[in-house]
Amino acid sequence: MTETIRTGGSDGNWWSFSISDEKRRLKIQTDVSRNTLEVNPNGQMDYTSYIGLDELLACQVPSSQIPDERVFIIVHQLFELIFKLMIFDLAVIARTFEQLLQVQDDSKFFRMCMEEETFWRPALTASGRIELNSKTLLGNVLKNLNNDATFSSKEFYFFRPYLPPASGFQTAQYRLIQRAFGKSNLLTIRLFPSDMFREKYEGKTDAAPPIQVVDQLILREGGEIATPAESRDFAIVARLDALSHQVLSRLPDPTESGYQITTLKKIRPHDVDDAVEQLESNLANHRKKQGSKKPPNAAEVDAAALKQFREDIEDSKNRENERRELLTAARAGAVYLRNFAPWSHLSEVLKRLVTADKALHGKDESFLKHHFDLAVRQEARIERHAVDRGEAEQPTGTGGGGTRYLLLARQLIDLFPALVAFRELGDVHERLSFVD
Repeated sequence: MTETIRTGGSDGNWWSFSISDEKRRLKIQTDVSRNTLEVNPNGQMDYTSYIGLDELLACQVPSSQIPDERVFIIVHQLFELIFKLMIFDLAVIARTFEQLLQVQDDSKFFRMCMEEETFWRPALTASGRIELNSKTLLGNVLKNLNNDATFSSKEFYFFRPYLPPASGFQTAQYRLIQRAFGKSNLLTIRLFPSDMFREKYEGKTDAAPPIQVVDQLILREGGEIATPAESRDFAIVARLDALSHQVLSRLPDPTESGYQITTLKKIRPHDVDDAVEQLESNLANHRKKQGSKKPPNAAEVDAAALKQFREDIEDSKNRENERRELLTAARAGAVYLRNFAPWSHLSEVLKRLVTADKALHGKDESFLKHHFDLAVRQEARIERHAVDRGEAEQPTGTGGGGTRYLLLARQLIDLFPALVAFRELGDVHERLSFVD
């Protein structure tokens, strides 16, 4: 396996990186086969050309003359730039773990996990950025849209009709980040309405059951990013959670000395029942809002959607629980790491990843929580503005389904935490218990 990540497309230089202490110091050279280009070969580089400033500043194309639309565009572009950096940083960490797992000698493997600061430096700075961006930067960028002092909901009301069915819901990069954080089994659940996307993109007006958030109908060309083929080098990002647990499973097992390790929590049947009940309520509210405009086959479609959803979430629950049953060795390694080497570079990287997952997906004070709260407020304000103006209500977001589907998605996300074998120990402060 080559140690340098490469990819096709225009990002050849971006993905040509190394974690090797010697190789990562080398300058990238022009190589057509790798789609790389030497930067500043003549020593005449300037700031504008280095950061691609002309192209960067020319890619904002508003649909209206409303000034506030400009910040709306730039905020979402900033999100995607941050997501791009996060994906890269997740790849750095994943490649570090992959390199560790290639070390056959157990004593050398252990020594590299505990020491070797030079080896860990790229992963340490990458995990530090992921934590910072998740906890601080994304939330601060979102604040630009969070109140009428910086972004007027009344102004939004006027340019919003020019945008459907485009939605931040269609971010493919964020779905890849969710895979990195152990949520692949969540992304297979068919939960989100497809009616608006089918009508706008395919010209179909009949009712249809919900689809996956990573369905190509929603993500369009972005589906190749959210669900990368194994031939794509950034596919390693989707394997980060699995690689993390593989590294943990090779650490010393404290049970061999008589210590007892508790089993991992599993997704329970009532979690499935609660989710199905919430979707049933969502569908009923959606049809109520449609009124006389709802499709004639709505009842039949909704019944099929509920059946499909229960089957999907049962399947996801079973696959996730089966996965956790196979993490016994990783759980033991996590207990060892938490108790005997909490100061290690490996432990620091894993703790930062857990913190980032909570900052992105947690119930309280997370990026998704703040984003959901904003969506709820904006939806209410848009409805109020329509009433005040005596105009027809605008289509709701999330593919026409509204914020109720985002709420259900957030409820399900809690069932699929990142680094589950390592994370729970920090959440409940579990420590070793000796068995006589």
